[in-house]
Amino acid sequence: MLKKYNTTLMTFFFCIDIALTEFALWLADRLRHHLNLGLGKPISPGTVYLDPLVYAVTAVIWVASFRIFHIYASKRSKGLFEELASVGMAVVAAVTTLAAWLFIFDYDDFSRLLLGYFGVLNLFILLGFHLIVRLFLRFLRQKGYNLKRVVIVGAGKIGRQLAMEMKVRRWTGFEVVGFVDDNPAKQSKSYVTVPVLGRLDEAERIAEQYGVDEVIITLPSSAHQRIVEVVRGLQRLPLNIRVVPDLFEIISVRARVEDLWGIPVIGVRQPVMAPLDAIVKRVVDLMGALVGIALFWPVMLIVAICIKLDSRGPMLFVQERVGENGRPFKMYKFRTMVANAEQLLDELVDLDVLEEPVFKIKDDPRVTRVGRFLRRISLDELPQLFNVLKGEMSLVGPRPEEAEVVRRYSIHHRKRLAVKPGITGPMQVNGRGDLTLQKRLELELDYIENYSLVEDFKILFKTVPVLVNGKGSY
Repeated sequence: MLKKYNTTLMTFFFCIDIALTEFALWLADRLRHHLNLGLGKPISPGTVYLDPLVYAVTAVIWVASFRIFHIYASKRSKGLFEELASVGMAVVAAVTTLAAWLFIFDYDDFSRLLLGYFGVLNLFILLGFHLIVRLFLRFLRQKGYNLKRVVIVGAGKIGRQLAMEMKVRRWTGFEVVGFVDDNPAKQSKSYVTVPVLGRLDEAERIAEQYGVDEVIITLPSSAHQRIVEVVRGLQRLPLNIRVVPDLFEIISVRARVEDLWGIPVIGVRQPVMAPLDAIVKRVVDLMGALVGIALFWPVMLIVAICIKLDSRGPMLFVQERVGENGRPFKMYKFRTMVANAEQLLDELVDLDVLEEPVFKIKDDPRVTRVGRFLRRISLDELPQLFNVLKGEMSLVGPRPEEAEVVRRYSIHHRKRLAVKPGITGPMQVNGRGDLTLQKRLELELDYIENYSLVEDFKILFKTVPVLVNGKGSY
């Protein structure tokens, strides 16, 4: 029933999109005749640019472009920006195709200004329409309409996490009616207020009884035969079936499913940033590092002299840290500890018995007098501007960790290595050394998954008052 309703709704929206596109074309023609803006030659009132064939070809091109960019595929789990970006790319591709068609079929006198008007009008009209539709659908789903009823097969960690995500994101319209699980200890129980409705061999009956629209299977790969049996039983029902691969724990922050000659392949480690984002971030890093070195070289010179006067040993502390995708690099810091600090570490902490693969020692006896001051306001990090110049670090990102600590990471912990480490980052502006590893991971993974240049600048601006405060610095 929901599938038929959604198909009808999408057909309605599709017809409106085409109608709005044709309206934008007509309006662009009116504007070209009456609004010149000094960009084109004046035209006589009787000039005709648009005949029925142009309108028909425009409709065909836009239908094809919408199909190629999957404009009407279900986007319940997608963000608003992602949908609007798809619409924008579809319009740009369609306008470019229309321009090529006009050129190929000798519409030599067709007004380029008219085509420009049309492209801009069509883009803004369709973006506005899809924004209104998206907000309207969110409103309906918040009120309990346009819902998709879901049963999750497997009440384990992944299944419960999926149920929680769906309950938090009510705007998606996913309504989890229950779990199906064979574990006797889970029968008749509830997780995240969602009940366990029965066993796996009852999945077909439960889906039919509760009018389920979608079944999501979150069983481990060891239950392969049971997954096959459940899917076979459900295939006769008019519902969607999705399987969460038992690679969830080893998949990096972002994964992509690709089709290799008809065989679905999951990319376990995919680039976190789009190519353009990575280029922009690198340019900002280079500019920031150069400006930072130009501004702070007198400070660095004074700090180096103070370190030499305070204690024996080199001015710089160079240590191997783990960078993007686990690549080791030499990280530079001003020395804040006694020269033999690394040899003394075993006397202070045993890494093998730590509950978490991370440690910060309050009142560390190895820290020098000058070092304590430098650490409080993070002046010891200034040499890392040269790591940024070399491309080993970024201005903003997760803090680089020691190789010995990273060797003790779990697979989940390693997800923070998906991007370049930063001089500052979400940890530094949200508690620094006072954070537990779990909280630190939550902040860093959220930063990675929702990366934006705007967020980088926010963190950079927040860093200044944090440094002045000095809280959480050890």
